[in-house]
Amino acid sequence: MMFKNPDLLKSRLDAKTEETVLANMMKAYPNRTRIITTHRPSMLKYCTRVYRINENGNVVEENITGN
Repeated sequence: MMFKNPDLLKSRLDAKTEETVLANMMKAYPNRTRIITTHRPSMLKYCTRVYRINENGNVVEENITGN
């Protein structure tokens, strides 16, 4: 699924609803690559790689998680 402005969609969700949406998306589309943007650390549990991007759009940190 592609949205023109996914941040606008997610900004209207509370943390619990956002987690429910993400969990359902993971179940509905297993074994697919997903790019998730978030400011909530709790959402990182769904990620296998985390990239921190600075205000210039450059990757400044990469972490590989055990998920």
